[in-house]
Amino acid sequence: MIEARIYDATAKRLSRRRVPTLEVLRRVVDEIERAKSGEIAPGLSTGFPSIDGLLQLYRGEFTILAGRPSMGKSTLAANIAEAVLHADPEAVVAIGSLEQPADMHVLRMLCGWTGVPYSLLRQGTIDDISRLVAARERIARIAPRLVIDDTPSVSVAHFSSFLRRVRRDHGRLDLAIFDHAHLAAYSSRQTNENTGLTEVSHALKAIPKIHDCPLLGLCQLNRSIEDRTDQHPRRNDLRGSGSFEQDADNILFITRPAMWSNAPKNEAGQPVDASRLGEFGSLDKCPVLRDDEAHVELSKSRNGPLGRVSLRFVGAEFRLYDGPQPWRRIGGVM
Repeated sequence: MIEARIYDATAKRLSRRRVPTLEVLRRVVDEIERAKSGEIAPGLSTGFPSIDGLLQLYRGEFTILAGRPSMGKSTLAANIAEAVLHADPEAVVAIGSLEQPADMHVLRMLCGWTGVPYSLLRQGTIDDISRLVAARERIARIAPRLVIDDTPSVSVAHFSSFLRRVRRDHGRLDLAIFDHAHLAAYSSRQTNENTGLTEVSHALKAIPKIHDCPLLGLCQLNRSIEDRTDQHPRRNDLRGSGSFEQDADNILFITRPAMWSNAPKNEAGQPVDASRLGEFGSLDKCPVLRDDEAHVELSKSRNGPLGRVSLRFVGAEFRLYDGPQPWRRIGGVM
């Protein structure tokens, strides 16, 4: 396959690259000084202040975003992409969407800006057409800089070729998103899922270095997590291969505890956050889980602290909220 050969050749060139340490030192110190003066941002903001307190997205880093189905992985990734595009009027984001067609990405953005649920919007059931017009205009401002390849079951080599074209056409690439790793095709010589996913993981690790951008790679978790009482994900829950845990620079988990199949309950029958049982002493004193509560946890970071934050999940709008975020208003359009 031509794309695979090009990818392999690029990766080999990268592996043979020799950069003088003094040159690296000068570049790094220059970036620190420019960040201190405000000339450049130290890293890409996720658009969520609480997450930014734990993690920002840096060029050359591979960040995994993992969770069970329907917990909000794709929603969080899309919200981050929008935040990057709105923060910088020249920023370019590329998404390799193996799971969802491009139409669904755009429909979900329209849901967020109009406040109309997905099912109603797709059927054309919207009372105030002016909200749709305003949402369309808002999304049109970022649309030329949001590039989506929704080819299904592609290899990482195909994704790398796509990113190369984006950089050629736009002159820059600020963020790449791969959704998701467990749908990627791997070479025919790999005879089982584990070795195939190891190949995918190693290939994704090279992407941010080859293309000088942050990479957000979405991953699934093992189903066995649902057998636990506390279903907050752990790194060994990553599905299929330990390589993802080893290769990632950062690992983010997202979960919605109220959706857990066997969430512990207090005497009133309300689901509670049992992960804080040691803090409160009994289930009746543990915080009650809200239906719209999502937990995002930084479980691995090569360069910073770990921690967990809570966001508000609004499924009908495909939005997550974190304090004042004026650029995305619930049920309204700026």
